[in-house]
Amino acid sequence: MTYHVRARELSGGSKLWLGGAFKAIATRAVGPALGLNVDTGKVAWKYDTLQPLIGGALAHRRRSVFFGRSNGFFKALERDDRSLLWQ
Repeated sequence: MTYHVRARELSGGSKLWLGGAFKAIATRAVGPALGLNVDTGKVAWKYDTLQPLIGGALAHRRRSVFFGRSNGFFKALERDDRSLLWQ
């Protein structure tokens, strides 16, 4: 993904403004969620998303992983095979 800085007039309300916009690169996914092996530092698994992830993820001891996406969805994956549990 790329990030483009843009000027904008501020208006009332509570809309999030990051000073620019994320733009997807059409040839690849832009927001992979990665699981790392803490002993080796190597990537243990990867889950591609079409929107960037803003913030971190939460791994639960019962083998599920939770993360939010920039489109407003919050997902839960089964840790071992990355199957979607719910969103």
